[in-house]
Amino acid sequence: DTKRLNELKNSKLPVIDDLSAYEVASRTSDLKGLDSYTLRQAAIYKDLAFVQSAVIYMSKNEIAKAKEKLAQINAESPIQGIAAVLNHYGVK
Repeated sequence: DTKRLNELKNSKLPVIDDLSAYEVASRTSDLKGLDSYTLRQAAIYKDLAFVQSAVIYMSKNEIAKAKEKLAQINAESPIQGIAAVLNHYGVK
């Protein structure tokens, strides 16, 4: 429920606040929300938010922006493999 998640975004518990902010932005395809989330110092799903943003941009055929988002994923991230596949096969 996005409404309930929005309420949790201001939780005093950092993990709840973090996860709900990501979930709301992701479920609503909110690029500004995802960008804001990636700027958080301790964002738990930071790299996943970059992938989500890239997928949204790809669906809008905004390939250059998708590539920018994929390029921001840390080379040591477990998600780097997904980003490489998206970059190779999904972004022309």
